[in-house]
Amino acid sequence: MAVLICCSIGLSAGGQAIDEKVSDEEHREILGMLSNIHHLELQLAGREQESKYLNTILEEQEGWCRAQLSYNTQLLQIVRTQHQLLNGCNVQITPELLTLYRNVEERSISEYSAYPGSEVQFRVLQKTLGV
Repeated sequence: MAVLICCSIGLSAGGQAIDEKVSDEEHREILGMLSNIHHLELQLAGREQESKYLNTILEEQEGWCRAQLSYNTQLLQIVRTQHQLLNGCNVQITPELLTLYRNVEERSISEYSAYPGSEVQFRVLQKTLGV
């Protein structure tokens, strides 16, 4: 880009060389613009690097969230299966244990709703739990 600017100064519209010399003031102005362009390019490169870094961190956090969501889903399934087995065997469930089962299900629903992109999973979970 700097080469194009310098070349365009030395040529007229018809492509012929201009005999007049560029004044010191014009020269300073051009160098100032080139310096500003270089400064902006450096800022852009820095921001691009920062953006890549933040994207990497975001991808790592999303991966961790997906793994945690999967783990929580598996735990919920274990708790629900145990609850169904106890109900199926006509085992007397204490009110405290029943409260714990409800708390686990309610917490799982709230965790699903808080996870970005999990709206479909959340609706499926609500249907499954009958909430």
